[in-house]
Amino acid sequence: MVGLVLAALVHAAPAVFLGLMIAGVGAAIIPVSGAGAIFRVYPGRRRAWALGVRQTAVPVGGLIAAVLVPALEAADGIRLVLAAGAVAVGVLGMVFSSVSDDVQTRHPRSVGLFRGIWDQPGIRRLLVVTVTYLFLLQTILSYTVPAMRAAGFSAVQAGVGYFVINATAIISRLAWGRIADGADGTRRKRSLVETGLMAAASALLFGLALHSSLPFVLVALALYSFAALGWNAVVYALAGEWTTPQLAGRAFAASATVVFVGTAVVGPVIGAIADWVGWDGLYGIAAGVALLGAAVSQLLPDAVAGSAPTP
Repeated sequence: MVGLVLAALVHAAPAVFLGLMIAGVGAAIIPVSGAGAIFRVYPGRRRAWALGVRQTAVPVGGLIAAVLVPALEAADGIRLVLAAGAVAVGVLGMVFSSVSDDVQTRHPRSVGLFRGIWDQPGIRRLLVVTVTYLFLLQTILSYTVPAMRAAGFSAVQAGVGYFVINATAIISRLAWGRIADGADGTRRKRSLVETGLMAAASALLFGLALHSSLPFVLVALALYSFAALGWNAVVYALAGEWTTPQLAGRAFAASATVVFVGTAVVGPVIGAIADWVGWDGLYGIAAGVALLGAAVSQLLPDAVAGSAPTP
C-alpha cells in the first residue's frame, strides 16, 4: 500500500519506480501468506479446490480491472488508479489480518527457501511438469490473439476469443481443484496426467480450428483453455503436501517462483517457435509438450494428501 501511495503522489520518475518496486515486493507476500493459510485451514480432501478458488482471483481480478482501470484513468489519470489500488490493498489487507489465525511458525535459521524442499521426493519432477504446462499456458494467454489474427479473424473476434479464455480459466481452476480432491485428496497425480492428455488433444484441435469458422475456434479454444489453465492449484497443493507443515508455505513460494521465472522464459521461446514453424507447427509442438508433461506426471510418486510421498 505504501508503495502505491508513493507512486501516486510523487512526480519524479525515479520515485515512481521506487514506489512501484516497493508495491511489487509487498504484493509478493500475498500469494504466499494466502496459500499458507489454506494449508493450515483446509484438510487434504478439500485443499486443491480451495487453492483453485484462490487461483480464480487472477482472472476475476483481471476482469474487474479491465472495467475499473480505464474508467478511473479517464476520470483523473493514472494516479487515481494507483491511489485506488492502494486503498483496495489496505482495506483487504486489514480484513484478511482480522480473520486469519495467529499461528506463528518458527524455522531453524539453517532452513532456507529451497533447502529442505528441493530434495523432497517428487519435487524435482513436479517442477519439470510445471515448466511443460507453463508452455501450454503461455501458448493460450500470450499467443491466442496473434494466432487468430494471423488466421484472418478480426480484432473483435480475437477479443471474443480472449474473453473465452478468461471465462474458461475461472471454471477450469475450480473444476480441476475439485477433481484433484477426489478420493480424499489422493487424486492429484492422476489429475495432472489427465491435464496433459486433454491438453494434447485440444491443442491439435485448436490448431485445426484456426482454419475453420469462429464458433469452431471458440469451442476448441474453450477445451484447450480448460485443459491447460487449471493445473496451478494441483501443483501448489502437491508442493505443499510433500513437505512438512512448517515448510508448506515455502514450498508454495518455491513452486510459484518456478512459475513466474518459467513464464518469463518460455514466452519468447514460444514466439521464436511460431516464427520458425508457423502456427500449425506451434500447436503440434504444444501437443507434444503436453504429452511429455503427462508422462512425467505419471512418474510422480504416489502419496496420501498431507503426507510425504513414497519414492
